[in-house]
This record gives sequence, structure tokens and C-alpha cells, in this order.
Amino acid sequence: MKSRWRWVVIAVLGGLLSACATGQTPQESVDKVPQLAAGQGRIYIYRNSSRAPLVRPAVRLNGEVVGSAKPNVAFFVDRNPGEYEIEASAEEKQLRFTLSAGEEKFVRLRVTFGLIGGAIVPELSDKDTGQSEMKGLTLIQPGAKQ
Repeated sequence: MKSRWRWVVIAVLGGLLSACATGQTPQESVDKVPQLAAGQGRIYIYRNSSRAPLVRPAVRLNGEVVGSAKPNVAFFVDRNPGEYEIEASAEEKQLRFTLSAGEEKFVRLRVTFGLIGGAIVPELSDKDTGQSEMKGLTLIQPGAKQ
């Protein structure tokens, strides 16, 4: 009987670990980032911390879910120029910005601890900081299941 439970535990742990292995290695993903379409801007969204690993709220861009705030993961969305709002927490912490054609924005998802527990606060980073902080993160391609 002990042997059977041991195999059940191993199978469950194996399934959990394989579920965490989404995306591509950093170098593979950087090589496959498509060119930005004419007239659009790109928003990179990343979480470069493993603090509070179970805090993974949905990331919303103008109310639309575009990903989740997984630790050590980055993703991007291409959008038309305009006004945008990103939120990723129940504590109503939003980031508002304007995206121009051909522009790249970098949004860091920072973990904070509030009254209810862990929260994610979106913050704009400059391009150099964003690119530096994204090194070593798993980049999820648009449309990939997160």
C-alpha cells in the first residue's frame, strides 16, 4: 500500500512540475520574437521575481485578460496606438500610459504585500532597465497558454 501512494505522489509532483515548464528558454524565445507590425506598438509585461510564487493574478489590459503574473515570466502584446491601463491585482493598482506606433513599453509586475496578502503592482520601466530585467526570464509567445 505504501508503494502505491509513493507512485501517486510522484505522478502528481511530476504533473505539477511539467505544468510549470511552459514557454521557451530565454535565447530560443528572443530569437523568435516577431517584427512589430507597421502602425502598432508593443507592450512587454514581466515579473522578474519569485517572491510570493502562488500570487499569480490575471493581467488585464483595458479590461481584457492578456496573461497572468507568473514568477520569472515575460510576455508581450502588440496593440494599436492609444491609451492603455494595466491591472493585475484585486487591490485596484492600475498603471495608465499612452502607446505610440513603433514604441515599446516595458511593464514590471512588482510583488507587494497588502492587507489581504500578496498583490501585484504594475510599473513602467525604461527600455534599458526592462531589457536588462527580462534577461533570463521565460518569454511566453502571444497566443500560448500560460
